[in-house]
Amino acid sequence: DSVGVVTAQSGINIVGGGLTVTGVSTFFNDITIGTGSTVGFGTTAYFNDNAKAIFGDGEDLQIYHNGTHSYIADAGTGKLKLLGTAVEFENAAGDEYILRGVENDAVELYFNNSKKLETTTDGVVITGVATATSFSGDGSGLSGVGGENDITSCLFI
Repeated sequence: DSVGVVTAQSGINIVGGGLTVTGVSTFFNDITIGTGSTVGFGTTAYFNDNAKAIFGDGEDLQIYHNGTHSYIADAGTGKLKLLGTAVEFENAAGDEYILRGVENDAVELYFNNSKKLETTTDGVVITGVATATSFSGDGSGLSGVGGENDITSCLFI
């Protein structure tokens, strides 16, 4: 057991027990945490630009910032899954929705924090103009149309 400042020119291997570090610690090389180990941070772990938090034996999941963009990269096999009863994508300020999805409920797409598309039990609801380059079907099941702008009069039946 040692108390005080420790400086090592090569690796330090801690077997059994644990290591408690108080204050700022700077590591210049990789830190490998073994299977079943737990790492705890009192408040924040800082990573410089291009330093990656890497998960998986094959470095399958990587989280990093390259100085310009932030990345969550699924670099291995399988899928990248986001799990939650409600999942929301927001702008950087956290004050505008981009996409929201709720388990067993709606998925909503937003433009400038204004909901434009929402899934429902019966299909989808679009707020605003929907533009399509083609239409399939005869339009007989459409509702809410009529008069001189009746969509069925525009279809080639």
